[in-house]
This record gives sequence, structure tokens and C-alpha cells, in this order.
Amino acid sequence: MTEQRTSARPWYDLAVHEAAVRGWSLSELARRAKVGRPTIYGWRDGTEGKLQPGPVNAVADVLQVPRERALRLAGIITAAVPQENPKDDPIADVVGEDGAEDFRQRVRARRGRDAERIIAQVEAALGREPPQGGGAQRGPSARPAQ
Repeated sequence: MTEQRTSARPWYDLAVHEAAVRGWSLSELARRAKVGRPTIYGWRDGTEGKLQPGPVNAVADVLQVPRERALRLAGIITAAVPQENPKDDPIADVVGEDGAEDFRQRVRARRGRDAERIIAQVEAALGREPPQGGGAQRGPSARPAQ
């Protein structure tokens, strides 16, 4: 049986860059992440065989690289993965919690009564349906055709 080989070179290249920015050698990176040097060199050479997420995640954590990005660069994740956000806030997914609140405050301050409609449109464009019932008012163009 042949092992599936995935190119992890993009992940290796980023890990090398991030380690160099911190002044670390690959040996230092491996020590801090508690992974073997052959694993890291295997990402470069394509000799790692079937890639495992554990070592990729360990190196990503040490380098403060988002795990999803690292796993994508390593070729472990290839499909879209929903973002984890306990508040289910698509604006926060893009600009962070503080940025989302700042965005909403600025829209409300500048757009007055249209603010909630605009916020609902942005949320819908980012993948969340506006709330039903007491939510934002929809204009005529948003009504379904009858």
C-alpha cells in the first residue's frame, strides 16, 4: 500500500520564515514545538509521508500562526472549514470582536435610522441571515417576488 504524499513545502517555507524572524534556527523551532527535526525537514523534502496535524499544529502554536492556515499550507485541510465564533458574528470573523463593535457604532453614528438595515446587509453578505421578526427592516428590493 502506498502512503499518500502531500506537499507541505508552503508550510515549511512559512515556518522557516517565521522562525528566522524570531532569530530561531530550525533546531530551536523543533525544540520549542517539541517535534523532531526530521519531521520539519520532511515537510521541505516531501519525505514526511502521510502528514499528521499534530506536529503542524505544534509548530503553528509556537509561531503564533493560525492553525487553519498552517494546516491548509501543509495540504492537510483542502475544503472550507466554518469559522468558530461562539456569538455567530460574521463581522467579528472578519475584523475581530473589537472591530465589529467599532464598526457597528460608527455605522449607527453616521447612518442613523438606516444603520440597522446596513448592518443586516453586511451580515447577510458575510454569510448570516438577518434576524427575523424584530430585526432590521427590509426595503422593497429585498421582498421576494410574488
